[in-house]
Amino acid sequence: MSLFGWILFFVGGCLAFINGVIGIGGVVNLAATVIGCALLISGSVFIGSAIVRRALLVTIMVNGRQITLKPIGDGRFVGPGDSVQLIHFASLEDATAHYSKVSTTTSEGGGHSSR
Repeated sequence: MSLFGWILFFVGGCLAFINGVIGIGGVVNLAATVIGCALLISGSVFIGSAIVRRALLVTIMVNGRQITLKPIGDGRFVGPGDSVQLIHFASLEDATAHYSKVSTTTSEGGGHSSR
């Protein structure tokens, strides 16, 4: 989403600058300038939403694995479990302990661990 936002932002900025400031043949194209400004604003919204989304997630590294947790309030977190299951954690330490146990169990036994 961030990459798409940057593409829209730069294309809109170039379109607005070329058609609004420089013009084509010495004539300013108002319609293309408005479209460029709309793309510029849309790109800014996509970039902002990607930044907010990244700020709302907590990423931890456990045994070389990157795990993304979502805070749900009161210092609690939700993280990915087996398949589509979500696991609730009381703290980041609980999440780190759980995922380090899961990664050592799956690397040694080759199966899934249960909690």
